[in-house]
This record gives sequence, structure tokens and C-alpha cells, in this order.
Amino acid sequence: MSAAVKPELSNPYQRSAAEQERRKRVETRRARLQPQVAALVTPPRPFWLTSLIAFRHVSTGTACLLGMSLLPIYGWNVLNQHSWGQSYQQLEQLQRSERKLLANIEINKFQIAEKAERQPTGLVRQVPENTLFLAPSPSPVTPAAKPHRAAVLPVAPLSPVSY
Repeated sequence: MSAAVKPELSNPYQRSAAEQERRKRVETRRARLQPQVAALVTPPRPFWLTSLIAFRHVSTGTACLLGMSLLPIYGWNVLNQHSWGQSYQQLEQLQRSERKLLANIEINKFQIAEKAERQPTGLVRQVPENTLFLAPSPSPVTPAAKPHRAAVLPVAPLSPVSY
């Protein structure tokens, strides 16, 4: 065998001094570059500020509840206005048709009177001398029946439906 010098096998997990020095420099450089975070210490709040914050939370919740409770009332109001508008339109339409019917009736009366004046049909004007009076007919005699007693129910007085 030869008498050559073999290099000493070192532990692969053991670092050399130069490498350790280089690592230290990198670590110190990193430590200088990273920002330092200090713990935040909040001073105690004054009572007036705490009460204002609590009032804000309570008033926000109250406002939300009021808003939510007013939505159905608003919807009911809109629905009533809509149905009232429809009913009013129907009333106006009925009034127009009533006026048309009354006008047609008067036109028909006028046409009948005009026709009667133009063409004599044997109709006679109504005057007191031409009035016929009829005697009432005798009513048939019926045996008197026993009076039927109906149950008398108390009637509640009608109160106004609206104001």
C-alpha cells in the first residue's frame, strides 16, 4: 500500500469556521433589515368615550329595528292607496255609465213623446177630466187564523261605519 496522505474525513453535519462566520453575518444583516414591532399599549378609554361608543351601538340597533318595523307599515300604506285608486276609478266609471243611461232614458222619452205628437195613435193627453177611478174590489173573507207569535230579537242600534 502506498503511503499517501489521506484527507481527514470530516462530519458532514459539522460546519467550518468560515461558513459559521458567514452565517453570523447574514443573520445580523437580516436582523437589521427586519422591522422591529413594538407591542402596542392602549391607554384606558375615558368614561365619556366608552359611553358614547355604547350609545352608538344601541342607537344603531334601535334604528335598524325601527326601519325594519316601518317597512310593513309602508307596504300596507302603499297597498291601501293602490286599492283606493282602483276603487275610485271604478266609481268614476260607474258614474259615467249612470250619466249615459240617464241621458239615453231622457232621449227615449223625448223620442216617444215626439212620435206620439206626429202620428196620432189614439193616445189622449192626461188631464183630470179623463182620469178613471176604480172602486176597490171586495176582499175575500177568510177565517181568522190564530196570531203567530214571532220571537222578538233585540236589535242592536246601528253605529256609523266610518267617521
